[in-house]
Amino acid sequence: MKINPIFFALVFAIVVMDGCRRPDYGLYPNVFVDEYIIINNPAYFNLTTIGGWVYLDAGFRGIILYRRFFNQDVNDFIAYDRGCPIHFDDDCGFLDVENDDFTVTCGCDQHQYNVFDGGPIDNTETPPLFFYRTSFVNGVIHIRN
Repeated sequence: MKINPIFFALVFAIVVMDGCRRPDYGLYPNVFVDEYIIINNPAYFNLTTIGGWVYLDAGFRGIILYRRFFNQDVNDFIAYDRGCPIHFDDDCGFLDVENDDFTVTCGCDQHQYNVFDGGPIDNTETPPLFFYRTSFVNGVIHIRN
């Protein structure tokens, strides 16, 4: 039996594109974000070192901007919405960075997440933190969805 190359290419494209999707956040509000942060601004001094973070007034509930690496490339920073993945609509549904600078805790159920990758620490079926895309060029961080 001869396989149609167009069919093969279509199936291959669907499989590859499926792997590029963001995690399914269900009904999490997807608000427009287009923020530029100049890292040399004294207000963002914490972002000059690995493990540094700041809260930003953007996104649905605010943004946690975290520095993971010091490679001067796109992977250096990650930005999460401050809304808890499950309790984002509740009054207590804010995420706070803990004193260890590596853990983020939901105010409603004290569920904890790894700030480095946004995954739940206890490996439960809890969805990961809602993230925004970042880029880092010439000392400017661009956060967007």
